[in-house]
Amino acid sequence: METGGDQVVNPTNNLKRTRSNFDRLSWSRAKQGNAETGEEREYISLMSAFMMLTTWSTSSSNVLFPWCYGVLGLAGGPIFMLLSFFVNWTATRWTVDAAVATGSETFGDLGEALIGWKGRFIFEGSQILFQQLFLPVAIVLCVGAVQSLTIDVGWTDCNGNVAIIFTAIGLVLIQVSRELENVTGLAYVSAVLNCIMTACIAYEVTTSPSPAAGPDGELPEGANWEWFVYQGDHPERYHWTAVLGAFGIFVYACLPSCIVVETTAALHPKDRPKMWMAVNGSFFMYISIYFVAGIPSVYYWGGDIPEPIEFGNSPAGILIKCVLMYGTGLDFILASITVNRWAVSYINPDFDYEWTKANTIKWFFYSVPPSGRVASQCQP
Repeated sequence: METGGDQVVNPTNNLKRTRSNFDRLSWSRAKQGNAETGEEREYISLMSAFMMLTTWSTSSSNVLFPWCYGVLGLAGGPIFMLLSFFVNWTATRWTVDAAVATGSETFGDLGEALIGWKGRFIFEGSQILFQQLFLPVAIVLCVGAVQSLTIDVGWTDCNGNVAIIFTAIGLVLIQVSRELENVTGLAYVSAVLNCIMTACIAYEVTTSPSPAAGPDGELPEGANWEWFVYQGDHPERYHWTAVLGAFGIFVYACLPSCIVVETTAALHPKDRPKMWMAVNGSFFMYISIYFVAGIPSVYYWGGDIPEPIEFGNSPAGILIKCVLMYGTGLDFILASITVNRWAVSYINPDFDYEWTKANTIKWFFYSVPPSGRVASQCQP
């Protein structure tokens, strides 16, 4: 320990303080602008922030809610979802307000600003863990869509083959997507496609027979829907793992806190206090999309709906599967940006994110481990 005048300097504390700032610096350094060239930092608009939050995990969740409502009931599913989303909306609004008040650029920054290095560890750990668990689920849903579209192609029967292709495509796209600003255009397209996808799901379930229906088109006994969970005699539908999984979908389908701090930081400082508008709008879209996809599905197809809901290769069915792959691919990129930048903050905290040849090579190697982990979690 050294002393300078009346001030005591502890090298260990300095080291901790320096390390705790690496994430924030590495995240924002490339976006502060270049003082020598006069280049200004680029920001996204509130509308772009709204689009990013709206598209986050929506495509892959859309095909899960019919099953979720089938388990929890035609009335119970929407009611439980609203209660869950209210808690999530409250937490998200609080997260945004806290991020703006503390000037946090990442979720880890916010944790440190609130409760020190332990907060950074908890916030970063939960964020990265969710991303790493989310990505394989998204890829598996895409694999199922591809296999449904290529029934006569034997090579795609192996989940691992298709998963590797998707992971490779994602790895390529990550190379040109180092920041959230790089994917705003894709988010606009995805938001529109999600609405089209939802309309197609409603159309399919109202115009085609349920997979559980018999030759006469009628649902067999026991396949009917119920108002609430545990009504009627449906032992398989109400198995505790199914009920727990249905509630888990509420978290999977609506956790914008994973990207909301980073999205807020991408706004112009004058727009950040208005981030609540994007949050409110995105939650309205979540609720609307899941209601339209889930309620008609259960009403017309009964309570025994596959997870995820399955469609044939009709024009609407093909469109649903293509939007699922596109939207989930964007989710993959958004999640990978967060995961990769977290990894870079530890591997090379001085990485400046400039678009140079040297940085391109480094970014590629930084991207490989998270992508490889995703592929390894997809069962062949």
